[in-house]
Amino acid sequence: PLTLPPRSASGGPRRRLTLGLMPEALLRARDALPNPNGWIRVYDPLAVSAAISVFNGLGIGASQQMVFHIQDADFDAPGKVVATVENDFTEGGPNSPHWGRLWSVPTGALIRQVLLPDDASFAVEIISDHRAAIYGGYAGELLVWRFDSDKVERFDTDENLSTITEIVSKDGLGLFGVASASGIHVFDFESRQSVGHLFLDYDSRISGKPDQSFDLHPGGALLAAQTATGVAVFDYLENTTHCRISQGDANLISMRFSPDGRRLGLISEDGSTFAVDLDESANCSGLRPLEISAADGEFLCGRFPAEEANLAFVDHEPWILRITRERYHSDDMYCAYLYDWQREETLSTVLLGRGYAPFAQAFLDVDEPHPAHRDLSNLPRLGISIVSENLDMFSYRRTLPGGVFLRRRWLRIDPQGITLVPDASNDALTSVQRPASDPTANSWDCRGYDAGPQTETIAVSKSGRFVVVAEPKAVRMHDRETCTLVGIWPISMAQTAEFVEADAVLLVMNAQSQVFRLPLPTSLLDDDLAGRLHEVLTAIE
Repeated sequence: PLTLPPRSASGGPRRRLTLGLMPEALLRARDALPNPNGWIRVYDPLAVSAAISVFNGLGIGASQQMVFHIQDADFDAPGKVVATVENDFTEGGPNSPHWGRLWSVPTGALIRQVLLPDDASFAVEIISDHRAAIYGGYAGELLVWRFDSDKVERFDTDENLSTITEIVSKDGLGLFGVASASGIHVFDFESRQSVGHLFLDYDSRISGKPDQSFDLHPGGALLAAQTATGVAVFDYLENTTHCRISQGDANLISMRFSPDGRRLGLISEDGSTFAVDLDESANCSGLRPLEISAADGEFLCGRFPAEEANLAFVDHEPWILRITRERYHSDDMYCAYLYDWQREETLSTVLLGRGYAPFAQAFLDVDEPHPAHRDLSNLPRLGISIVSENLDMFSYRRTLPGGVFLRRRWLRIDPQGITLVPDASNDALTSVQRPASDPTANSWDCRGYDAGPQTETIAVSKSGRFVVVAEPKAVRMHDRETCTLVGIWPISMAQTAEFVEADAVLLVMNAQSQVFRLPLPTSLLDDDLAGRLHEVLTAIE
């Protein structure tokens, strides 16, 4: 175990942390400390690097205890925990143990677990309003695990639920739908009664579990579900089918209603995206294809077709998170796209990494001082993915043990990401005066952070702590006190820059008079880094 003394120099009780419960980013943070057995100084460069690897780099990787085969997973409504149903095939045989497990999203730590019956371990859904998870499996029985208990109980119902394959809930309604061999039932969790009529035409059409083959309407009366020929919108209160949507050549495997219930978003097996509009009577338009392209301001992603793509709907938002592998010249390049399928526009595009060429190495430093912390090796292994409202992703493959967390800190995806400022005039920012020539502003007494001959300082924050420098193909921001690289953005030929909104946003204008709005990382804006790091570490028991 790793034992860290308290921050106070006067001593006090010692905290003990078990390495088995510490995700990889925390271990790297510990290794980056000047003295792993002593506490840190707030402005020690290595200490700040350790803090950033926690707050920005604690973003990708699998928990060390996530060693079983995950069959299904679900976020709670706040996106703080993930519930999984897992099969332990390590003992072999048909009677291998099955587990319901609850994981911390911020840390990747296993919170608690419960042993499940063998025949109830295929589907899981968190009922956030009741702090519980409901499980279903091949026996057609529903089980409930309340998170304040170490036991599971039966969810008694008189309905025929043979071979349960999927469970979907709708937060705030107290309702959940169950897909089985007999069709789709909708239940009220509190009363444990079936609500309305059974949808008989359900047909997932593919072997195994799709990402989300049906969804409940936020209004509480409709559901959309796969059928043998496409998708149907069904009123389970009135027992009427409002419309049927032919899938044509597409193989639709996942769907979500928009939060306002007026549009249905769909994803096909090949990664294509579609939308269907619903009028006030819940009648449907035809299937309309959508195109996810790179957002303005991103100069590398989207130039060539994606060779691989992983798409997932974002909880409680009309968004899709898409992660691609794209071939750019001789490099494999990974990009993340945040697409709003209600507004039909890409909100943000981020380059996650590009091969290991020297040019790409700088882009692996975004928000992190050490390129080794940005490990791309898990990206080719993404499978079934779910995304929380916080834009944290969890992905797993049912044929392989373990799962992968990709947290928003690591993805850096943002609905207000690198975007062109609308209607910016040609002379925007031209009144901004560049900082006076100051050798201390262009270079620092820190190894590896010399600005270089092709770099020019174009902005200094109001506090004087942060400096923005322009290179031919990128803009960099540094913390001058801690020698830490705060961020780097692929904006070529930047001319001027200005800190706005209390130094939380940077406006940059390039040689083509385009003005970009860059939300800045907040990790270094708080002087109490030691205290924040201490709180994170001591929260892991």
